[in-house]
Amino acid sequence: MQLYQIHVGDEDYDSTNDLSQDEKGVKGYVETPHSPFGLIYQIAKDTGWSIEYIMRLPYPTLIMMLSDAPRYVSGHKDKPVRITSKEQLFGLLSQKHEIQNLVLEQKRHGITQRHVYETEVDPHYHISYSTFNRYLSYPAKQELKKQQQKENNEFANIK
Repeated sequence: MQLYQIHVGDEDYDSTNDLSQDEKGVKGYVETPHSPFGLIYQIAKDTGWSIEYIMRLPYPTLIMMLSDAPRYVSGHKDKPVRITSKEQLFGLLSQKHEIQNLVLEQKRHGITQRHVYETEVDPHYHISYSTFNRYLSYPAKQELKKQQQKENNEFANIK
């Protein structure tokens, strides 16, 4: 009895199935839920069980149930920006500093960082939310001062 068959030489065989994932354009991989809520949602979606029923199950059992469940994660990674000139460095630091000032100003009015990102930063600067958060954690003002001092020292040495 044959339950499944691996290609054995049919003329109708489609050779496009031989392409690697990169050639097919697949760049990502699959990922599991990150919190108990994602875990509960996934189990409810996959099994049709009610939340009340799922909540009666021991948490370790739920984790084991989904430990091998498939999940997809995009393989797209931001490429690091290569800075080749002082002007580019100054521009990037200035951009980070502008964004930080924008967020600080909006937060004084009670507006959340997420809202500032969605309404002001993303449409204007076209950066991802994770890049936005990295910009906020970077000491741009300090680095700008350092770069300006460095330039002033170089300029003084030239004279």
